[in-house]
Amino acid sequence: QHVGAGLRIINGSPRFRNCEFYANEASFKGAGVYVSGGVPTFTDCRFLENNCYNGEGGGFASESPLNQRLVNCEFFGNEAIGNGGAAFFGNGPAEIVNCLFSGNHADSSLSYGGAVYADNEAADLIIRNSTFSANFTNGQYGGVAARNGADLTVRNSIFWGNTDNPLNGTALDDKNLYTNSLQGSNLTFSFTTIQ
Repeated sequence: QHVGAGLRIINGSPRFRNCEFYANEASFKGAGVYVSGGVPTFTDCRFLENNCYNGEGGGFASESPLNQRLVNCEFFGNEAIGNGGAAFFGNGPAEIVNCLFSGNHADSSLSYGGAVYADNEAADLIIRNSTFSANFTNGQYGGVAARNGADLTVRNSIFWGNTDNPLNGTALDDKNLYTNSLQGSNLTFSFTTIQ
């Protein structure tokens, strides 16, 4: 599949609860789930070992202009060659609430965000009460990256042991969270542990 091998949503707003998206493969975006329009919600879902082998967002990718919401979800062992090993958000805002991201990776030396990547000024990302641990990118910033005008807000969350390739990466304190202020992306965080 090109996008959404597990599930593809085109201008729909279904609700998913207690679902598992496992070992799906896609070449471009969102091997587990791909959203191009609408406002779906995912609650208590698991995204496991999905692989976007030539693109972005191994577990989940959204290019919908409308707000995406992931609540009480788990992302383990997802992989993308490009940005956002577990999840990619472009063209619209998103919320990640009470979620766990661990062991996800983005494999290209040019990739950003081993766990999550948000791209462009419409894709503001809010993260609350979530944990990101042991995510990796072969490029830069193993945790969460927001670029090209996307703002990142993080509250009451934990970032622990996210890494990047020391040959391609950055200073130690930059491995967990990243925004590029020169591109108009801003980072706001509170009550958050970064280790």
